[in-house]
Amino acid sequence: MHTTEAKRKTIQQWFCQQFDLNVHTLHYWIRQLKDEAKPKGEFIQLTRETAAPRDQSIALKVGHANITISILQLPSLLLELDRAGLLYDQA
Repeated sequence: MHTTEAKRKTIQQWFCQQFDLNVHTLHYWIRQLKDEAKPKGEFIQLTRETAAPRDQSIALKVGHANITISILQLPSLLLELDRAGLLYDQA
Protein backbone atom coordinates (compact mmCIF):
# COMPACT_ATOMS: atom_id res chain seq x y z
CA MET A 1 0.00 0.00 0.00
CA HIS A 2 1.31 3.44 -0.90
CA THR A 3 2.39 5.60 2.07
CA THR A 4 -0.23 8.32 1.43
CA GLU A 5 -2.98 5.70 1.14
CA ALA A 6 -1.82 4.09 4.38
CA LYS A 7 -1.93 7.48 6.13
CA ARG A 8 -5.48 8.12 4.84
CA LYS A 9 -6.63 4.75 6.12
CA THR A 10 -4.93 5.31 9.49
CA ILE A 11 -6.52 8.77 9.88
CA GLN A 12 -9.94 7.36 9.06
CA GLN A 13 -9.53 4.47 11.49
CA TRP A 14 -8.33 6.76 14.27
CA PHE A 15 -11.18 9.21 13.70
CA CYS A 16 -13.78 6.43 13.72
CA GLN A 17 -12.36 4.95 16.91
CA GLN A 18 -12.35 8.34 18.67
CA PHE A 19 -15.99 9.02 17.83
CA ASP A 20 -17.24 5.43 17.88
CA LEU A 21 -18.17 5.53 14.18
CA ASN A 22 -18.28 2.86 11.54
CA VAL A 23 -15.95 3.77 8.66
CA HIS A 24 -18.86 3.37 6.22
CA THR A 25 -20.84 5.93 8.21
CA LEU A 26 -17.89 8.33 8.00
CA HIS A 27 -17.73 7.87 4.22
CA TYR A 28 -21.47 8.43 3.93
CA TRP A 29 -21.29 11.76 5.77
CA ILE A 30 -18.23 12.88 3.82
CA ARG A 31 -20.18 12.25 0.60
CA GLN A 32 -23.18 14.13 2.00
CA LEU A 33 -21.05 17.14 2.96
CA LYS A 34 -19.27 17.03 -0.38
CA ASP A 35 -22.60 16.99 -2.26
CA GLU A 36 -23.96 19.85 -0.15
CA ALA A 37 -20.84 21.92 -0.85
CA LYS A 38 -21.39 21.76 -4.62
CA PRO A 39 -22.97 24.92 -6.00
CA LYS A 40 -26.49 24.26 -7.23
CA GLY A 41 -27.10 27.60 -8.93
CA GLU A 42 -29.88 28.60 -6.57
CA PHE A 43 -30.25 30.53 -3.36
CA ILE A 44 -31.10 28.82 -0.12
CA GLN A 45 -32.65 30.32 2.96
CA LEU A 46 -30.35 30.51 5.94
CA THR A 47 -31.67 30.39 9.46
CA ARG A 48 -29.94 31.73 12.51
CA GLU A 49 -29.73 29.68 15.66
CA THR A 50 -30.75 31.52 18.78
CA ALA A 51 -28.20 29.75 20.96
CA ALA A 52 -24.71 29.04 19.69
CA PRO A 53 -23.47 25.50 20.25
CA ARG A 54 -20.99 25.06 23.05
CA ASP A 55 -17.50 25.49 21.67
CA GLN A 56 -15.47 22.42 22.53
CA SER A 57 -12.04 21.53 21.25
CA ILE A 58 -10.81 18.31 19.75
CA ALA A 59 -7.17 17.25 19.69
CA LEU A 60 -5.92 15.27 16.70
CA LYS A 61 -2.58 13.50 16.57
CA VAL A 62 -1.38 12.37 13.17
CA GLY A 63 2.17 11.08 13.16
CA HIS A 64 4.22 13.80 14.84
CA ALA A 65 1.61 16.51 14.26
CA ASN A 66 -0.70 17.60 17.08
CA ILE A 67 -3.71 19.62 15.97
CA THR A 68 -6.27 21.21 18.30
CA ILE A 69 -9.35 22.72 16.69
CA SER A 70 -12.81 23.77 17.70
CA ILE A 71 -15.39 21.03 17.27
CA LEU A 72 -17.36 23.64 15.31
CA GLN A 73 -14.57 23.64 12.70
CA LEU A 74 -14.66 19.86 12.25
CA PRO A 75 -16.97 19.85 9.18
CA SER A 76 -14.70 22.39 7.46
CA LEU A 77 -11.63 20.31 8.32
CA LEU A 78 -13.24 17.17 6.91
CA LEU A 79 -14.10 18.97 3.68
CA GLU A 80 -10.56 20.29 3.33
CA LEU A 81 -9.06 16.85 4.03
CA ASP A 82 -11.42 15.40 1.43
CA ARG A 83 -10.42 18.05 -1.13
CA ALA A 84 -6.78 17.21 -0.44
CA GLY A 85 -7.55 13.54 -1.05
CA LEU A 86 -6.67 12.43 2.47
CA LEU A 87 -9.91 10.77 3.52
CA TYR A 88 -10.27 7.94 1.02
CA ASP A 89 -8.25 4.85 0.43
CA GLN A 90 -7.73 4.86 -3.34
CA ALA A 91 -7.14 1.09 -3.45
